[in-house]
Amino acid sequence: MLYQLSWTILFAPLLSFAVIIFGTRVWDMLSRPKVAAHTSHGEHHAVEAQGTHGDEHAGHGEDDDEDPKVPHLSAGAKASAYAALLIMVVACIYSWVLLFSSATSADLAKSGITVFSYNWLNVGNLHYDIAFHLDRLGIAMLVVVTTITLLVQFYSQGYMENSAGYARFYAYLSLFASRCC
Repeated sequence: MLYQLSWTILFAPLLSFAVIIFGTRVWDMLSRPKVAAHTSHGEHHAVEAQGTHGDEHAGHGEDDDEDPKVPHLSAGAKASAYAALLIMVVACIYSWVLLFSSATSADLAKSGITVFSYNWLNVGNLHYDIAFHLDRLGIAMLVVVTTITLLVQFYSQGYMENSAGYARFYAYLSLFASRCC
Protein backbone atom coordinates (compact mmCIF):
# COMPACT_ATOMS: atom_id res chain seq x y z
CA MET A 1 0.00 0.00 0.00
CA LEU A 2 2.88 2.36 0.75
CA TYR A 3 4.20 2.07 -2.80
CA GLN A 4 0.80 2.36 -4.52
CA LEU A 5 0.56 6.11 -3.85
CA SER A 6 4.18 6.90 -4.64
CA TRP A 7 3.22 8.45 -8.00
CA THR A 8 1.61 11.35 -6.09
CA ILE A 9 5.09 12.65 -5.25
CA LEU A 10 5.51 13.52 -8.93
CA PHE A 11 2.39 15.68 -8.91
CA ALA A 12 3.05 17.50 -5.62
CA PRO A 13 4.95 20.44 -7.19
CA LEU A 14 2.33 20.69 -9.93
CA LEU A 15 -0.37 20.83 -7.25
CA SER A 16 1.62 23.56 -5.52
CA PHE A 17 1.80 25.53 -8.79
CA ALA A 18 -1.98 25.25 -9.28
CA VAL A 19 -2.74 26.30 -5.70
CA ILE A 20 -0.51 29.36 -6.05
CA ILE A 21 -1.68 30.44 -9.51
CA PHE A 22 -5.40 29.94 -8.94
CA GLY A 23 -5.54 30.76 -5.22
CA THR A 24 -2.86 32.53 -3.27
CA ARG A 25 -1.47 34.66 -6.12
CA VAL A 26 -4.94 35.95 -6.93
CA TRP A 27 -5.35 36.78 -3.23
CA ASP A 28 -1.97 38.55 -3.32
CA MET A 29 -2.87 40.62 -6.39
CA LEU A 30 -6.25 41.65 -4.94
CA SER A 31 -4.79 42.64 -1.56
CA ARG A 32 -2.10 44.95 -2.92
CA PRO A 33 -2.66 48.67 -2.42
CA LYS A 34 -3.67 50.51 -5.56
CA VAL A 35 -1.03 52.84 -6.99
CA ALA A 36 -2.15 56.03 -8.66
CA ALA A 37 -1.49 55.80 -12.38
CA HIS A 38 -1.25 59.55 -12.97
CA THR A 39 1.06 61.91 -11.15
CA SER A 40 1.02 65.65 -11.44
CA HIS A 41 3.79 67.49 -13.23
CA GLY A 42 5.20 68.83 -9.92
CA GLU A 43 5.33 65.36 -8.36
CA HIS A 44 7.26 64.02 -11.34
CA HIS A 45 9.95 66.72 -10.91
CA ALA A 46 10.12 66.05 -7.16
CA VAL A 47 10.83 62.37 -7.84
CA GLU A 48 13.52 63.29 -10.37
CA ALA A 49 15.13 65.69 -7.90
CA GLN A 50 15.47 62.90 -5.33
CA GLY A 51 17.58 60.78 -7.69
CA THR A 52 21.36 60.97 -7.82
CA HIS A 53 23.50 61.65 -10.83
CA GLY A 54 24.22 58.52 -12.83
CA ASP A 55 21.22 56.69 -11.37
CA GLU A 56 19.39 55.24 -14.34
CA HIS A 57 16.21 54.60 -12.32
CA ALA A 58 15.90 58.06 -10.76
CA GLY A 59 12.89 59.04 -12.84
CA HIS A 60 10.99 55.84 -12.19
CA GLY A 61 10.72 56.01 -8.40
CA GLU A 62 11.62 52.33 -7.99
CA ASP A 63 14.88 50.60 -7.22
CA ASP A 64 14.55 48.09 -10.04
CA ASP A 65 12.04 47.99 -12.88
CA GLU A 66 12.30 44.21 -13.34
CA ASP A 67 11.81 43.33 -9.67
CA PRO A 68 10.09 46.14 -7.78
CA LYS A 69 10.47 46.09 -4.01
CA VAL A 70 7.58 46.32 -1.57
CA PRO A 71 7.75 47.50 2.04
CA HIS A 72 6.06 44.32 3.28
CA LEU A 73 4.59 41.19 1.76
CA SER A 74 0.85 40.69 1.65
CA ALA A 75 -0.78 37.74 3.35
CA GLY A 76 -1.48 36.21 -0.08
CA ALA A 77 2.19 36.35 -1.02
CA LYS A 78 3.23 34.71 2.24
CA ALA A 79 0.54 32.07 1.78
CA SER A 80 2.07 31.23 -1.62
CA ALA A 81 5.38 30.37 -0.01
CA TYR A 82 3.75 28.47 2.82
CA ALA A 83 1.60 26.45 0.40
CA ALA A 84 4.63 25.55 -1.71
CA LEU A 85 6.65 24.63 1.37
CA LEU A 86 3.89 22.60 2.98
CA ILE A 87 3.17 20.55 -0.14
CA MET A 88 6.88 19.94 -0.73
CA VAL A 89 7.43 18.95 2.92
CA VAL A 90 4.74 16.28 2.58
CA ALA A 91 6.28 15.00 -0.68
CA CYS A 92 9.78 15.04 0.82
CA ILE A 93 8.75 13.16 3.97
CA TYR A 94 6.88 10.60 1.86
CA SER A 95 9.93 10.05 -0.37
CA TRP A 96 12.16 9.55 2.70
CA VAL A 97 9.65 7.05 4.14
CA LEU A 98 9.75 5.18 0.83
CA LEU A 99 13.55 5.17 0.92
CA PHE A 100 13.73 3.71 4.43
CA SER A 101 11.03 1.14 3.77
CA SER A 102 12.66 0.06 0.49
CA ALA A 103 15.89 -0.77 2.33
CA THR A 104 14.16 -3.67 4.07
CA SER A 105 11.53 -4.50 1.46
CA ALA A 106 11.63 -7.71 -0.50
CA ASP A 107 9.17 -6.25 -3.04
CA LEU A 108 11.85 -4.05 -4.61
CA ALA A 109 14.67 -6.56 -4.32
CA LYS A 110 15.38 -7.39 -7.96
CA SER A 111 13.54 -5.36 -10.54
CA GLY A 112 11.18 -3.12 -8.60
CA ILE A 113 7.41 -3.03 -8.88
CA THR A 114 4.96 -1.55 -11.34
CA VAL A 115 2.62 0.70 -9.41
CA PHE A 116 0.15 1.16 -12.24
CA SER A 117 -0.05 0.47 -15.94
CA TYR A 118 -2.37 2.01 -18.52
CA ASN A 119 -2.99 0.74 -22.04
CA TRP A 120 -2.58 3.92 -24.04
CA LEU A 121 -2.79 2.87 -27.68
CA ASN A 122 -3.40 -0.30 -29.69
CA VAL A 123 -2.65 -0.18 -33.40
CA GLY A 124 -2.62 -3.55 -35.07
CA ASN A 125 0.06 -5.61 -33.38
CA LEU A 126 1.55 -2.62 -31.59
CA HIS A 127 0.55 -2.05 -27.98
CA TYR A 128 1.69 1.08 -26.15
CA ASP A 129 1.43 1.12 -22.38
CA ILE A 130 2.10 3.90 -19.92
CA ALA A 131 3.41 2.54 -16.65
CA PHE A 132 4.80 3.92 -13.41
CA HIS A 133 7.59 1.59 -12.35
CA LEU A 134 9.28 2.03 -8.99
CA ASP A 135 12.70 0.71 -8.01
CA ARG A 136 15.36 1.65 -5.48
CA LEU A 137 17.19 4.01 -7.82
CA GLY A 138 13.93 5.82 -8.61
CA ILE A 139 13.19 6.21 -4.91
CA ALA A 140 16.70 7.55 -4.29
CA MET A 141 16.19 10.14 -7.04
CA LEU A 142 12.81 11.13 -5.58
CA VAL A 143 14.55 11.78 -2.26
CA VAL A 144 17.28 13.87 -3.90
CA VAL A 145 14.89 15.99 -5.97
CA THR A 146 12.32 16.61 -3.25
CA THR A 147 14.95 17.40 -0.61
CA ILE A 148 16.84 19.86 -2.81
CA THR A 149 13.60 21.49 -3.97
CA LEU A 150 12.47 21.89 -0.36
CA LEU A 151 15.80 23.47 0.61
CA VAL A 152 15.69 25.89 -2.34
CA GLN A 153 12.14 26.93 -1.48
CA PHE A 154 13.06 27.42 2.16
CA TYR A 155 16.17 29.47 1.31
CA SER A 156 14.24 31.60 -1.18
CA GLN A 157 11.98 33.01 1.54
CA GLY A 158 14.76 35.30 2.74
CA TYR A 159 16.12 36.00 -0.71
CA MET A 160 12.77 37.18 -2.07
CA GLU A 161 11.36 38.74 1.12
CA ASN A 162 10.74 42.25 -0.28
CA SER A 163 9.98 41.37 -3.88
CA ALA A 164 6.64 42.25 -5.44
CA GLY A 165 6.96 39.05 -7.50
CA TYR A 166 7.10 36.78 -4.44
CA ALA A 167 3.99 34.71 -5.26
CA ARG A 168 4.89 34.49 -8.95
CA PHE A 169 8.40 33.34 -8.04
CA TYR A 170 7.06 30.48 -5.91
CA ALA A 171 4.64 29.49 -8.66
CA TYR A 172 7.48 29.29 -11.19
CA LEU A 173 9.74 27.50 -8.72
CA SER A 174 7.03 24.88 -8.15
CA LEU A 175 6.53 24.50 -11.90
CA PHE A 176 10.28 23.96 -12.34
CA ALA A 177 10.29 21.39 -9.53
CA SER A 178 7.44 19.50 -11.22
CA ARG A 179 9.57 19.28 -14.33
CA CYS A 180 12.49 17.85 -12.30
CA CYS A 181 10.38 15.16 -10.64
